[in-house]
Amino acid sequence: GDHRAAREPLERRLEQGGEHPDRARHLAMIARGLEEEDLLDAAWGRYEEAIEAQADLEVAHEGLVRVHERTGRTDAALEALERWADASNDESARATAAFRAAEHALALDDAERALLHLETATEADPILTPAWLLRCELAADRGSDRETRQLCEAALESVEPDALAAPIALRAARLAEVAGDMETARRHYAQAAAWDPRNVEAALCESRLARMAGDWQDADDVLHRFVTNHPDHESPTLAHVHLERGRLLAGPLEDVGGAVAAYESALARQPELGVARTALARQLQLEGSRWREALHQHRRILTGSPTAPETHPALVIRAQCRQ
Repeated sequence: GDHRAAREPLERRLEQGGEHPDRARHLAMIARGLEEEDLLDAAWGRYEEAIEAQADLEVAHEGLVRVHERTGRTDAALEALERWADASNDESARATAAFRAAEHALALDDAERALLHLETATEADPILTPAWLLRCELAADRGSDRETRQLCEAALESVEPDALAAPIALRAARLAEVAGDMETARRHYAQAAAWDPRNVEAALCESRLARMAGDWQDADDVLHRFVTNHPDHESPTLAHVHLERGRLLAGPLEDVGGAVAAYESALARQPELGVARTALARQLQLEGSRWREALHQHRRILTGSPTAPETHPALVIRAQCRQ
């Protein structure tokens, strides 16, 4: 409601004394009115009175934090958030206050304090993905790979499977790969790619591990599925996915036509991707009926880089002699 208009009547009511069961709530409303008039120090005092009257009054804690933040008192805002987290009887509100306290602690370069608050936040609300994400990031900076991996695994058992949680799955995959646990790494790369359909790195890494295991068709299926599920099929970020598909199709899967199509798709999204153009030119040479297209690609490469070793002028000469 209109806190500014309500402030004076509420203050008169408090001055009357006597039994006042809504005293804490009314003090918080007065504080909000003062805050809206930019009387921030006065608002601070009233919020403190409200908390003294009712220790778990969420609106008073929230208002106190807001006043300190508006006045740039980061230390005081952090302390207010800690008091809020300690006093709250609502686990969701407690988790949110603890998470915000962690962010303030990081602003003060106090990572240890931040980690303690993040632990509180994830215990109070196990599906609070932002808290898990930040906790895993700090653990990676300060702890061992084994500890960070265990933390990421715990997070993945709790969080909702969505794009916000995908970086946790990606970190868990990298750590599993470093530890030599390729099966777990592949599973987490697959999670990251499924949860975030734009996560090119996850798809490329999952495909790479499948290729390393000799699962050529699986490696290609991973990339094909990722391209199919991507929300923007024309995104330049897909160029390297098509490039890797081309390499698989040109190599172990022995699909020349499919490789040509994949290289062309890569170039359609990143025309400056020289490695794709070179691979396309070589692949076109293998199709006797398309040697003119191969010549065209070689000429484009030479135009952009006359000394390109992968397209020696002799290749062009031989192609021209076939005309």
